[in-house]
Amino acid sequence: MKVPGTRPYHKGYNSIVEMDNPDKYPEMLMDFGILMMNQGLTYENSDDKERAYLLIGGTVDFEWEGNCVRAARGMWRDEQPWCLSVPAGVPIKITGRSDTVQIACHATDNDRTFPSKLYTPLDVVTKVRGKNVNDDTAQRVWRTIIDRSINPDSNFVLGEDVHAPGRWSGYPNHYHPQPEIYYFKFYPTNGFGLQRLGDDAIYLEEDETVTIYPNEVHPCVGAPGYNLYYIWCIRDDRDNPYIPLFEMQHTWLPGIWVPENEKYLLP
Repeated sequence: MKVPGTRPYHKGYNSIVEMDNPDKYPEMLMDFGILMMNQGLTYENSDDKERAYLLIGGTVDFEWEGNCVRAARGMWRDEQPWCLSVPAGVPIKITGRSDTVQIACHATDNDRTFPSKLYTPLDVVTKVRGKNVNDDTAQRVWRTIIDRSINPDSNFVLGEDVHAPGRWSGYPNHYHPQPEIYYFKFYPTNGFGLQRLGDDAIYLEEDETVTIYPNEVHPCVGAPGYNLYYIWCIRDDRDNPYIPLFEMQHTWLPGIWVPENEKYLLP
């Protein structure tokens, strides 16, 4: 569902999805919020949850376990993300170093420990998917920050998707038994798009969040003239690892993604 009433954001942490509120967010199993900062504003957290802080835009200092690294990101369309990933209980501090900073904050239960890591733009696995098939109508840039191959002890599968105007993603229609959260942005910011959720269609605008429940089909498309961007975060299941499943009536289409070998099936 589209999460209502979350905009405009105030300075500091804006809670959007809360895993400890199962009546409002059943089956989500993770927290999500947007951290808005400006020059000199600080944010600290040491929750007993695995956390990931993905820099959408701006300049910040990330501090954790004696480390301090300055990260800067301009337009999401053109620049790769930075993301600080820490296990439960590790204290972090973020300090704004530009007039506008926006960070996506993710948290979930995880009793395993793993080395904290600041993923830099050079660490991000970037691929172009859907090129030269289906008339390029599902071509997009796919950026993976965390998955099982990168951190087998994480409970997140986390990354970004960037569309050229008018393109689809999550297509052919797919679903999976793990919950997922999408967070959307557009360029220019007055852009819009649509997402299918099961049998419903959701109207998308700048800075909106959509919760995707287990086994909901969820492709999306951006309007012509507008770049669409979204952060995708899946709460993985250790006993049933994430893998996309496709609606059978559409599997005849060329361009099906095969996760085992990261290739497209061509006709």
